Amino acid sequence: MAVPACHNPFDLPFLQLAAAGKAILVTGDRDLLVLAGAATFPIVGIEAFIAQR
Repeated sequence: MAVPACHNPFDLPFLQLAAAGKAILVTGDRDLLVLAGAATFPIVGIEAFIAQR
């Protein structure tokens, strides 16, 4: 499954897991948050996730 290219290679497993699980990736990592528009799954900040609940 395709995931957006990320700046930090250590972030790749988290992107792959969220894509495979069709999950929301909740993070405070700026390298991941900038990919929100490029991913096929939601990537949201912690505050945004809490506000949605």
